[in-house]
Parts: sequence; structure tokens; C-alpha cells
Amino acid sequence: MLLTAARLPDLALKEKVTRYAARWVFAMTAALPLSIVWFLWAASNAGVQVAEVFGVKALSIGGLAGVLLGGSASGYPPAIVAARSVLVGSVVTLLVTLVIARARPRSYGLGSATVALVFAFVAMGGGEWVREDLRKPYVIGNYMFVNGVRVAPAWATGDAGQARAADPFELSSLRRAGILRSSIWPRLAPAHEGEDALQRLEAEGQEVFRLTCSQCHSTDGYLAIRPLVAGRQQEALATMIGRFTTGDRAPADASALWTWRGRRMPPFAGTEAERDALAAYLARLGGSPPHLPASPGAAGGGSPATVYFDENCSACHGPGADFPLGGRGRTAAQMYEMLGRLPQVNEAMPAFEGSDELRKALADYLAALPPAPKKGGAR
Repeated sequence: MLLTAARLPDLALKEKVTRYAARWVFAMTAALPLSIVWFLWAASNAGVQVAEVFGVKALSIGGLAGVLLGGSASGYPPAIVAARSVLVGSVVTLLVTLVIARARPRSYGLGSATVALVFAFVAMGGGEWVREDLRKPYVIGNYMFVNGVRVAPAWATGDAGQARAADPFELSSLRRAGILRSSIWPRLAPAHEGEDALQRLEAEGQEVFRLTCSQCHSTDGYLAIRPLVAGRQQEALATMIGRFTTGDRAPADASALWTWRGRRMPPFAGTEAERDALAAYLARLGGSPPHLPASPGAAGGGSPATVYFDENCSACHGPGADFPLGGRGRTAAQMYEMLGRLPQVNEAMPAFEGSDELRKALADYLAALPPAPKKGGAR
């Protein structure tokens, strides 16, 4: 109606139609953020981890308002951008345009009507973007992940107890057969005699990345993987990928899967060999030299404490990582005590799984780490 009214030659009729249409579009536009808030509460009550997605400790109006006004250091960036910049920005722009149209209905033109139409579409798109982000890691809830890997449904066994035919793309089937063997259209050339083993390992890892990770992650563009793995060692990456397999909490049933650090990524569906290949490819991508898992210098070199740290801690706490541990000023006794309650220190950290002797050795190692270099520049 606004678009039509903008071209009416009868100014009296144009004023009447513009005022009428602007009033109703204004009401619907103002109601859109409220409907999104209702949707977030409904999703949270249905088990979706909305608070984690937006980086707040608990879902509340004040917490969401803080994210929309000031952003969040944690949370899921695409969802926050969709809510903060796209949805809120377009709603504000549309409301201002409608106020101008209602205040000056006779001079309201085709350009202003087009702006209102465009930002109405953008506002609806922002709301849909938020909904899509909340749905991850599934594309069909509790049935299919975003990378096409399927979860065994509750009706996988017939009423008479007779098992149905196995799904080759179901999570447990892929873990047994492997991603590369199960893929229908692989791009990986067959192995040949004399081929460099390390190059072959990286090529397999690149193909695993394409098949299971590239649906969400690009190399250097959208959700770029290169900055996320920069400086990470192959052992740390392999351990992290391994935690995507089952997560820190055992699922109550096959449809209630959990993954490490929440629900934002599907479980890793490949074999251990494919995990090592993916870790080698990501290490190369991040600037660390990859190696064959069984070669000298692989996991197993050095003391048990350094090996454990490299495999389980260095991805987040190693030199150059986001939270380096060097120079914290804690004693070995304090480190030993903290290692016994890592999930309580930070819920994102898995529990320590070594022996008491290893725990003491790791505490001594952490207490002796040199101060971490300061990162320069304003932030």
C-alpha cells in the first residue's frame, strides 16, 4: 500500500492511504523484536541453548539488551550479528522511515517507499537468520546435522523389534566405515605406490574437511578456519577433534547428542585415522608443521606432562593461544588443586583424566612456565 500510495496523483487520497498503511506497518515492525524475544524464550524452554548462543550466563531481557547494545566476547558471532546489526538496525531504520512517511504523507515518494520495502525484507531476513543459527548443529532437529550426517532415529527398530536396514550416513555407521570410504562423490585420487605419506595424509585431511566441515567453515572467508587453528599443534587439534565425537557429557539416548563446548558443532563422524589426517591438514593451514602420527616427534616425545599439555591444553593455553598460562604467578600446589576441578573453574574445560602422579607433574610444569608475551596494540 505504501508503494502504491507513493505514486498516486490524488494528494488527498495519497495522504489517507499513506497514513493508514504506515500505522499498521509501524505496529508490525515494532512487534517484530517482541516476537523474536518470545521465540527465543520458547526455544530456550524447548532445550535450545539460547543463552550460550548469545554469550550470556542466563537468558533475560537485560542480558539480551546488553548483547544487542554492546556485543559479546563469547557466543556465536553470526547469530549476534544477525540480531544486533541486521534485525535491530533494519527495524530502527524502517521505523524512522515510517515516522517520516506519516508526518509528510503528501511528499512521501517512491524512493522512501522502496527504502521501507527493502528494510522490511531485511528485518524479516534477520529474524530468519537468528532462527537458522539457533537450529545448528542440526539441519533437521535430532535427525540430520548440517553436514548431512544423520542420527539414528527412534524408529530405527520396527514395532516387532526387527532392525531396519543400516543407514550408511548415520553417525555410528560412518565411525565404523569412515567418511572417505562412505562418500559417494570423493575428490581424493586413489593412493599410489611411491606417494609421499605426509602429503597423502594432508590430502585426506583436506577431503575430510570438505566433506564434513565446509558446510559452515570456509578457509579464509565466512567463519574462516585458518584464524581458528593458527599456531595450534597437530596433537592439540587431534585431541580437540576427538572431543567432538561424544562430548563431555554422555547422551541419554542417540537423539540427545552433546558435543564439546556446547551444541554449535556436529560430532566428528570419522575414524581415528581420519581425525589424525584432518588434524594434520588443519595444522598446516594454521602454520604449524604437520607430521605422520607414528613418526619421531609425534605425540609421545617429551615428558608425560608436556605431552599431556600439548594434546589437551595447548589449543587454548599454549603460547600464542587465546588464554596462555605462562606467568600467572600460581604455585604448583595451586595448579594441582585447580586441575582437580577444571569444569568448576570454567565449564568449557573438560575434567583432568590422568593419574595423580601425572597431575602433580603437570602442576609442576604449569607453575614453571615462563611469562607469556604481552600482545601489543589496542583492543
